[in-house]
Amino acid sequence: SWWELVDMLDCQPSDLFSGTNSSLTYLLRSSSDENPFIRDVYFPSSGTYCNITDGDTDPEIEIVVDGACWRRVHEDHMSVYDMTYWTLVGKHPGGVHNIKKWSDSGNEFLTFPSSHPLREGSNHPISRWYNIKAKFPYVGRFGDSLLIQDLPNELRTDDVTKFYSDELNIDNSGVLVCGSPNE
Repeated sequence: SWWELVDMLDCQPSDLFSGTNSSLTYLLRSSSDENPFIRDVYFPSSGTYCNITDGDTDPEIEIVVDGACWRRVHEDHMSVYDMTYWTLVGKHPGGVHNIKKWSDSGNEFLTFPSSHPLREGSNHPISRWYNIKAKFPYVGRFGDSLLIQDLPNELRTDDVTKFYSDELNIDNSGVLVCGSPNE
């Protein structure tokens, strides 16, 4: 499950059974995830358990671990996707403008409007995301570091490689390649 770091002033710790609290504390504390915003923990882990009735609570569980507040969030929260598919004419139901306006205004983030509820029966039900999600190559999580070679094939273009090579002042001119021993 994914957990977002929350400001302690906004924290409202959930009322959980002690076994659930201990297990989640252990998992969050022992995670090797280095992302500064999101922590991915795997459950079950040996020796951990959750009380089955804790699953009946609000899915946005909040827990304090070592003075930091963590909130369980949706598995795509703070995920980075290539949204090019919806910039193609006729692909986004609201029109290309409603996708491109974010980048055209210099914003790197497409912020889902709070005026569009995710519930079924609305014009943006969560099922719509799950039905179309495969059209968008997953890049990673916001805050993670990744190598160009880890990008989806669609994004590993010469322009992207050149942009980041130039930005990092990487000299690609002196590469030695040998195909066989003693060559």
